[in-house]
Amino acid sequence: MASSSSFFTILLIFTSFNKDANGCYTSIISFGDSLADTGNLKQIYATLKRDSPHFFFPPYGETFFHNVTGRCSNDRLIIDFIAETLGVLRISPYQKIKTSNMMELGQGINFAVIGATALDSSFHEARGVYNPFTNASLSIQLKWFKELLPSICDIKSDCKNLLHNSLILMGEIGGNDYNHPIIAGKPFDELKSYVPLVIDTIESAIHNLIDLGAQTLVVPGNLPIGCSAAYLAIYYGSDKVQFDNATGCLIHLNEFSEYHNRLLQMALNRIRELHPNVNVIYADYYNAAMQFYRSPQEYGFTNGALSACCGGGGPYNYNELVQCADPSSTTCDHPETYANWDGLHLTEAAYHIIYKSLFQGTYTTPQFSTLCPASNVQTEDSLSSNCKSLLHNSLILMGEIGGNDYNHPIIAGKPFDELISYIPLVIDTIESAIHDLIDLGAQTLVVPGNLPIGCSAAYLAIYYDSDKAQIDNATGCLIQLNDFAEYHNGLLQMALNRIRELHPNVNVVYADYYNAAMQFYRSPQEYGFTNGALSTCCGGGGPYNYNELVQCGDPSSTTCDQPKTYANWDGLHLTEAAYHIIYKSLFQGTYTTPQFNTLCPASNVQTEDSSSSSSV
Repeated sequence: MASSSSFFTILLIFTSFNKDANGCYTSIISFGDSLADTGNLKQIYATLKRDSPHFFFPPYGETFFHNVTGRCSNDRLIIDFIAETLGVLRISPYQKIKTSNMMELGQGINFAVIGATALDSSFHEARGVYNPFTNASLSIQLKWFKELLPSICDIKSDCKNLLHNSLILMGEIGGNDYNHPIIAGKPFDELKSYVPLVIDTIESAIHNLIDLGAQTLVVPGNLPIGCSAAYLAIYYGSDKVQFDNATGCLIHLNEFSEYHNRLLQMALNRIRELHPNVNVIYADYYNAAMQFYRSPQEYGFTNGALSACCGGGGPYNYNELVQCADPSSTTCDHPETYANWDGLHLTEAAYHIIYKSLFQGTYTTPQFSTLCPASNVQTEDSLSSNCKSLLHNSLILMGEIGGNDYNHPIIAGKPFDELISYIPLVIDTIESAIHDLIDLGAQTLVVPGNLPIGCSAAYLAIYYDSDKAQIDNATGCLIQLNDFAEYHNGLLQMALNRIRELHPNVNVVYADYYNAAMQFYRSPQEYGFTNGALSTCCGGGGPYNYNELVQCGDPSSTTCDQPKTYANWDGLHLTEAAYHIIYKSLFQGTYTTPQFNTLCPASNVQTEDSSSSSSV
């Protein structure tokens, strides 16, 4: 029996959501296997204190979350993109709610479990096939859902209303009913006999959910398993199989997936006839994925669609004995250039293409956009051509951002080695944001590096008289902190080079804040800073006129009469005069890569000098 505290905690999540956020669905409820699991199996293993499988270790989760989340990919799955599109915060795994009696702030719940089958484990075990991960079949997941319902809706009408306004994701489920037997060496004819049973189980589950009040269900078909690196490696060199010359995929396995999908669509048609007022949507994972298997280069998979990014070597970089995350495995540098992640699962980039094809394209039946109009859904492709044009003709300034990822920990006294470990994570986040903006239509992005933080009055005051800090004799700045800023900037420039390679027609401009500023730190008098470049104009006294207890603006602080003769304003920020020098060095000088004036010629730019000459 659910406790009253868990009732109120979980109920709050489902009732606090404002439906106007997307206009279509108040929540997402998901069932399925590793294509949708966002942490259930990870939680199960943690609870049982079992040895974790390989996908609970890095590099899983490295690209977006920068943490192992229990997802079988380098990061986000199709379900994550759907949630983002509908304005729903990421969906909480059921097992996390179950063990903590608390749901994360968000609107949805996920019952999908890695390795799950549609048919009960007893069916497979009777045939000598054992699931290495879980017995959480589709019927078990439905059981969990029904057990949870009293905690999230106390009366039947509330439950009906909850399901009526939820988007139900039914899978993908069924793939493991074939995967486990294939790996166990079951004959192909026996596998084929499972398909009607799998479809019946999915059909029965859908009827169950409709009876409970479900109004909109998305039911995915199987992916083209003949294009899986794992199976391609297993059948490598075999003269018993045929390969498709156009894709390199295994013909018999893809035909098997298509057989499953045909029977599934027939079942969905039967359900539609029985429930004409219910939205039963077939999600064509197969053909959405076949787009990039047929033309990988066109979709950005410059390393192809078949070999795994992360694996143990061998054909297609898949080795059953050395899985991804094994100490002996290797991981590619650019997962976005691969469709396959670990042999059995896809990369975030591949899942994103499938998601866009389904929910913004034509690969659902009926089309999703007819049920949830584009005006109610915030998607990349729902941006009108005018919006694309707007971004194309806009200058995007990406920061400076990242400095505070170091400032706050430095002030909190974190060890320097720990700070250095943050830098790759900061750079990955900036890189991901730039990719997002380019996908939306951005054509010109200016990405600044970090300033020389070792010249900051605040840090100079903090490290004043410290025998651990080395001071640069030429500038008076802290060497260690400036080296740190340069390390950040070096990694950032490497990331920008990667982006330029992927998007050669996009202007990605590095703005060298560091060296633009170092000009006046090296020669303050030359730039008009007659009171120097290190002490603050506004502060509370003490070394460099910076006092952490008496900040600029405090009644006890003092402000200089001529800010233009100072480079530092308040200890952490610069004066207008200093910012103006940096601006001129960047946009009228040589401190951008490529130089800004080669992208926007001086004749098109209104500067002070050009405006003054024209007004004489």
